[in-house]
Amino acid sequence: MAQSKAETIELVGPESSMAPVIIVSIIFHLIVFIIIPIATSLLSRPTVHAHAATFELVSLPHSRPTPKQTVAPEPQKIEQAKAQEPVPKTSKTKPVPKTAKTVEKAAPVEEPKDKTSNEDLSELNDLLGGISQPVSSMAFASNFPYSWYERNLSMKVERNWRPTVEDDKLAVVLTFTIHADGSISGLAIKKSSGNSMIDNQGMRAIQLAAPFGTLPPAYSSDHLDVEYTLRASRR
Repeated sequence: MAQSKAETIELVGPESSMAPVIIVSIIFHLIVFIIIPIATSLLSRPTVHAHAATFELVSLPHSRPTPKQTVAPEPQKIEQAKAQEPVPKTSKTKPVPKTAKTVEKAAPVEEPKDKTSNEDLSELNDLLGGISQPVSSMAFASNFPYSWYERNLSMKVERNWRPTVEDDKLAVVLTFTIHADGSISGLAIKKSSGNSMIDNQGMRAIQLAAPFGTLPPAYSSDHLDVEYTLRASRR
């Protein structure tokens, strides 16, 4: 029994000596892990600063002047004022004297005298003389309204007209008859140019140009009397 007690004392003795150390370590850990963080969190809270109050200046609306109300005058007062106004006196206008009508006699208009002097006539003749006359011209004894036939006739004659003297004042007038088949007869000089050479050359030009074309079928006659004039010009 004594041995067993000694053994229990030995067993219990060291454990009982470690108990205070364990308690102290527990308390230390509690302080380190719980109390210190709580204290630091409480101490580290940010201080809230109160903001200063700000004010905005608001401009007051401009007060508009109230228009004055015009009071219309009473109609009776207006009529009284009109009645008191002085009426202007109208001045009598003097009658305007009538002006006598003056009748002016128109001066007689002189009629232009239609008389030309000899000098004017000579100048006109000079101007007309400067105008070139056609090489040939023709006239028909009867109505012949076929201008195309007339053009062909003059072209054939002028093609054979070669005067040796060029002078527009020299002209020979020839007469002849064209039959239905275009042949001619009765060639003669009606008016001489005053130059026998020009007269003969004119007759030769007609003879070389003949026969002419047949007369138009619509023409009423079987022959055509022609009066042909040739001037001493090669134009």
